[in-house]
Amino acid sequence: MLHSNSVVLSQLKATWR
Repeated sequence: MLHSNSVVLSQLKATWR
């Protein structure tokens, strides 16, 4: 779990479109 949060945030942003 190095920068998983960053990836999750990116995915969430795509979902919040």
